[in-house]
Amino acid sequence: VFPLGATVRFAVAWAGAVIIAIRVSRLANRHRVAPLQGLTDAMLRLGQGQRDVAIPPAGKVSELGDLTAAIGGFRAQIDAAEAARATQERLIVDSIGTGLRALSQGDLTTEIRADLTGSFAGLKTDFNTAIAELRTLIGKVIESSGAIRAGSTEIAQASDDPARRTECNAASSTEEHTSELQSRRNRLC
Repeated sequence: VFPLGATVRFAVAWAGAVIIAIRVSRLANRHRVAPLQGLTDAMLRLGQGQRDVAIPPAGKVSELGDLTAAIGGFRAQIDAAEAARATQERLIVDSIGTGLRALSQGDLTTEIRADLTGSFAGLKTDFNTAIAELRTLIGKVIESSGAIRAGSTEIAQASDDPARRTECNAASSTEEHTSELQSRRNRLC
C-alpha cells in the first residue's frame, strides 16, 4: 500500500498530466483541427457554387498550408471557368442577336463568324446552314417567278394574236357586206 504522501504526489502528478494533456489538445485543435475544419467548410461551400468563400489561412503547418494553396488554386480555376462561360455566353447572345437582326432587315448574306466553342459551335453551324438554305430557297423562288412571268407574257401574246385575227376578219367581212349592200342599192336605184 502507498503511503499518504506518495498518493498525494501521484494524484498531483496525475492531475498535472491531465491539465497538460488538455492544453496540448487545445493547442493541437487550434493549430491543426480548426484550420482543417475551416478548409473543409470552405471546400463544401465552393462545391455548392458559392464564389465569395474566404479561404482561411493555414498558419505555419505545412500540410495545411499545402491544402490551403490547393483550395485557392481550385477556387481560381472555378473563377476562370465562370468568367470564360460568361464571356462565351455574351458572345453567343451578341452573335445570334446580330444575325437575327440582319435577317429581319432582309440581309440573307449574314453569317455567324464568332468563334463559338463546345456545344455552341453546333448552334453557329445550324444558324449558318439555315441562312444558306434560306438563300437557296429565295433564289429558287425568284427564278420560278421569272419563269412564270415569261410564261404569262407568252400566253398573253398568244391570246392577243387570235383576237386580232378575229377583229381583222370581222372588219373585212363587214366591209364586204357593206360593199355588197352598196352595190345592190345602186342596182335598185
